[in-house]
Amino acid sequence: MKIRYAFLAKNASFTDGGGLIVVDADFDLLTVPKLPHCAEPLHVVMRLDFDPTEVAAEHLIGVRLRPHDGEAPEVVPYPVAPPRSEAAKKTASVRLISTTEETTFTQAGRYYCDVVVDGEVQTSLRFEIRVQAEPPAGGWTVLE
Repeated sequence: MKIRYAFLAKNASFTDGGGLIVVDADFDLLTVPKLPHCAEPLHVVMRLDFDPTEVAAEHLIGVRLRPHDGEAPEVVPYPVAPPRSEAAKKTASVRLISTTEETTFTQAGRYYCDVVVDGEVQTSLRFEIRVQAEPPAGGWTVLE
């Protein structure tokens, strides 16, 4: 099994027809008004590809949020198995959305959202928390 893609989004869901709706995705910076800041849940959108030899394999997938210099919290794993395919010699895929709990950020800096497969980190999605600067006088808004 390999991770085809994984990215962060502020909102993500699947449609009834199997489509993917993503809002404000693939970011690497969260600007907050002040610290501490209680952030809404983040969504990790990913696609897992399974080799045809993994027909009966089950993997434990988990996501954890951690500061760059902090202790990594325990991962609550979710079992994922490849879908049964009519074409057994074809790669099977599973698309997942993992939603983090509301998180209170107490400090600015780098954070990581680790995707853990069978107890090992397979990829880490990096982002930064930055405190919003005081707006300049006169009603101007500046996007850096």
